[in-house]
Amino acid sequence: MTRPAGPPAMRDGVGPGARFWAVLAIAAIGIAVIAGYELLILGWHPAREEAPLFSPYHWARIGLTLIMSVALVRALTGSASAAGRPMTSGEIGFAGAVLLSALAATGVMVADPAAFAAFAREDFLLEWGSALLLFVAAGLFLADLWRRWRAPGHRSAAALLGLALVAGFAGLFFVMGMEEISWMQRVFGFATPGALAEANWQGEFNLHNFQTGLTELALYTGAGVLLVFLPLLVEFAPGWRPFAWSRDFLPDRTVAAVGAPIAIFTYGQWNLVPLQLVSMVTVIAMVVWARDARRREAWGEAMLFAALGVFVALGQIVFLIAGDRMIEIFDATEWKEFYIALGLAWFAWRARGRSRRLGSTCPR
Repeated sequence: MTRPAGPPAMRDGVGPGARFWAVLAIAAIGIAVIAGYELLILGWHPAREEAPLFSPYHWARIGLTLIMSVALVRALTGSASAAGRPMTSGEIGFAGAVLLSALAATGVMVADPAAFAAFAREDFLLEWGSALLLFVAAGLFLADLWRRWRAPGHRSAAALLGLALVAGFAGLFFVMGMEEISWMQRVFGFATPGALAEANWQGEFNLHNFQTGLTELALYTGAGVLLVFLPLLVEFAPGWRPFAWSRDFLPDRTVAAVGAPIAIFTYGQWNLVPLQLVSMVTVIAMVVWARDARRREAWGEAMLFAALGVFVALGQIVFLIAGDRMIEIFDATEWKEFYIALGLAWFAWRARGRSRRLGSTCPR
């Protein structure tokens, strides 16, 4: 029998404690110091793409990142119980299917690198799948924006903040989808203007290839924060005041469960501390949710998160060990971006469903 969720980790109106903010500040300073040292002293670009390195320096840095990851999650969660509702069997099944598909992709990378690369080539399944999922996410938030705009009392300050956030998500995901397919350049067959073609690393009509490395670093780090860390913050610090007007469309543990496989496909950017942090925090967060589900005797949920913790870690290790089998170093990034898009589409679906079910929490 499933026990109800435990009490919220924080009292109403109270957010993460001073310890969490201190650890977060130390981690941010640590990342900045490491990036500055590597750029100014070692001459390493902060958003480089290269094969994973395991020199004594890199092992020491991995150890430091692991300590930061554990400290950050521990400072947020402690021994408290998550405040979110238990997952349904359908949600558990969907998240499990996503994990299995990611593990299958990992197996393809090891067994048949050419097939792994074929899926990742431009204008093929992964690229268009990612774009379509992002368009779905944008459409879901756009529909929610329309519903909120028509609701009574939508002109209150809190409601307007909610409208702005929903509109921001809709616009962001639409732009991301169009960027994925270079604004349909190859569909309509138009050329990239000369000045843009010279500045763009691939000569394409898009923005992200002006600085591909920095764009990927921002995307992959931001996806980890939105899909994994923010759900952890929402469920273990539910009384934080910014959540009062945005609770309808904040990601929950189901979003983290579906989004967790993005941490498997890190290879060319593994040497970047923020992405190591994303992978490690993801695995630790899965363990925390598994522990919380076990306390509530929600055994299906506990098994899901335990499997996510184990197999996301193993999948990442497989890529670090066998990733040199890939045809191109960037093949894994197309797979990562597909699972990011899938996580964002699920986030949009969950946010819309919660909003329709509960109604807006904005004052009316």
